Amino acid sequence: MLVANQGTIPCRKSTKTGRETQLAEAENKEDEASFGAFDEAEEESMQEEALRDISGLTAAQKRRLHGQVPEIRNEYQQTVRYQSKLYGKFGTESGVDPRLMWPTKQKAVELTELRREWEPTLEERMATLQMQKEDEARKLQEREEQVVRNMAKMDQWIAEYRQKLAKKGDEAKAKEEKKRKLLEEAREFFGYYVDLRDAKFQ
Repeated sequence: MLVANQGTIPCRKSTKTGRETQLAEAENKEDEASFGAFDEAEEESMQEEALRDISGLTAAQKRRLHGQVPEIRNEYQQTVRYQSKLYGKFGTESGVDPRLMWPTKQKAVELTELRREWEPTLEERMATLQMQKEDEARKLQEREEQVVRNMAKMDQWIAEYRQKLAKKGDEAKAKEEKKRKLLEEAREFFGYYVDLRDAKFQ
């Protein structure tokens, strides 16, 4: 940086004539007037919008309703956790520096120690998987052997089942025969056929 002897920065002399200076000043005044008119128009439109808004929602609620990034107002919103949520939801639009979410060296060391303490190593996981596979294979083998043994006994079980059915059939026939004999005796005693539903014979 070049500095003049007197401590000021040298500058070129203005080559504008008086007429050009007057024109530039007039343009500046016009710009200021147009900006002033723009500000007034914007202020009026904001006032009209405020009059039209009858929802009663706060500015924060409106921002949430329209899916906009919320304003940071309290200490909780300045925490890394909240900033991470904002970045996750709104991305770079949130204005959050993504470097904040990356763990510090100390935090990274703590996380590594926790993983070592609580998470099994690859060898341990492989051994566990191998044990699970062997256990499943053993259970499958036992199940297949049980099926083979049951198939060998199936003829015997079918014969036993048929015998039970025949025995139940014989018992039912004997019961029916006994009932028929009792009815016949009652008919001979009373001289008419007896209805088993009659209250006298209950």
